Amino acid sequence: MNGDKSPVRLILEYLETHENLNAREACELCQLGVDTYARRILQELEQRGLVRRDIKAHKGGQRFTKGRLFAQWREFEANGFQTDVLTEHQFAIPGLLKPLMPGLR
Repeated sequence: MNGDKSPVRLILEYLETHENLNAREACELCQLGVDTYARRILQELEQRGLVRRDIKAHKGGQRFTKGRLFAQWREFEANGFQTDVLTEHQFAIPGLLKPLMPGLR
C-alpha cells in the first residue's frame, strides 16, 4: 500500500481530483491485489453517502463518483467514518456503524 494511508483515504483523495473511478482502478490505486476488496470498500462508502454510482459514465462497468456527503469526508475520517446521517434503510445494515474495513487499515 502507499505509505501509511488506508485504501479508503486513497480512494477519497483520488476522487478529489478525478471525476470517477471503478473497482479495478481502485484496486490498482490501493494495491489490494483483488478488486473484490475494492468493490466492498466502494459499497461501504456508498452506504455512508461518501460516494455514489455514476450513472452518466459510459466506460463500462460500475463507476463511482462523489456522493452527497463527500465534502465532509475528512471530518468523517476523524470519527472513523461514522457519519451520524443514516437513512431508514441503513439501520438494517449489519455492521454499518463499525469502522470501514478495519483489517485493511
